[in-house]
Amino acid sequence: MSKLGVFTGIAIVAFVAGTVWARQPKQTGGADMEIGHIHVSVRDLPSALAWFDKVLGWKAGYKSDRMAILDSKPIHVILDAGEADTQAIIAFASEDVDADYRRLVGRGAAVLEEPTDKPYGVRAAYIKGPGALKFEIEGPLSRR
Repeated sequence: MSKLGVFTGIAIVAFVAGTVWARQPKQTGGADMEIGHIHVSVRDLPSALAWFDKVLGWKAGYKSDRMAILDSKPIHVILDAGEADTQAIIAFASEDVDADYRRLVGRGAAVLEEPTDKPYGVRAAYIKGPGALKFEIEGPLSRR
């Protein structure tokens, strides 16, 4: 059984102002860098923190009135209080998309798209996060 929140794999993809960030394999030559954290802005920081705690069980390891660092692994998500919400998709790797989807919806997540098999070879579901954030739960195709 997959345990979202205590998982070993996470992919974070954010579409912000035409820029795409994604965890990439190390390159040979040049600087070998990995993503350590990602910042996203929310207009209502207290409500966003409450959502992350309720739905994902992520608590702020640090918070102020302007930012919060969520205890997410392996990449930290930092929420910044902002004038506008960042549009981003945070994608989870899941062994059981349907079970993880049901668990998050059961904790109050709003449904954007129920689990479906995608033509590109994965099963995925989408839920609405705080502000303009979306969450994708992606894993292997269902075995029906």
